[in-house]
Amino acid sequence: MTKSYAKMYKALAVKNSSIKEVEVSVACEKAAELFVNNKHLVSILATPNLLEELTLGFLVCEGVVKSPEDIISIDVEDSRIMAMIKEQDKSASSHQDIRIACDTIFERQVILDSVNCLESAVHYATRGAHAACIVNRQGEFKKRLADVRRHSAIDKVVGYALYNHLDLRTHFLLSTGRQSASMVLKAVRAGIPLIVTNTAPLDSGIDAADRYNICLVCFAKPDYMLITTHPERIKI
Repeated sequence: MTKSYAKMYKALAVKNSSIKEVEVSVACEKAAELFVNNKHLVSILATPNLLEELTLGFLVCEGVVKSPEDIISIDVEDSRIMAMIKEQDKSASSHQDIRIACDTIFERQVILDSVNCLESAVHYATRGAHAACIVNRQGEFKKRLADVRRHSAIDKVVGYALYNHLDLRTHFLLSTGRQSASMVLKAVRAGIPLIVTNTAPLDSGIDAADRYNICLVCFAKPDYMLITTHPERIKI
């Protein structure tokens, strides 16, 4: 665990008649100010590390750009991020016409075996972090990243994957976060055909996954999964 993820604080632990001084590890967050073509776009609350990957993932996953090739440069100085992008047409931020078009099929056992990848040292140390992972169709664990926000965890791990030129059409996303429409749309824009979470979906997430041809798996455990949309993407 890096220093960027957590700080140590003194506290009093009280249980029944027992009172003792302890040190606890607390997850860190910081506002990163993102400027695109010299205009302030957004403040992103995130753990203060991997901000270049966070920015790349955010720009793609939020539809600011259509692909990493549309990004000219990303410069990070402390919590100030300056991104330069190519001029985008008005449809760049629209999600009405996007849809996962690949025909990748994933094995059920690969998905079940991957669930333990969500176990994060940062989460166990702080109880205040989300994890997101990229896994290929063969079950090879490519990267796990953690952040205080589920959205930022996904942006970071997608940004990492894009930096390393992974073909996301043949990978799936693991997430500890509940899947709303905004979360599902991140995967759609990145071209990821399958999302697996160990927690609950939201109705907007199921509706979005159904509409945009994403397979959404929820409540995943090593021996259980709930497939809410497009089960044809999983070889059961």
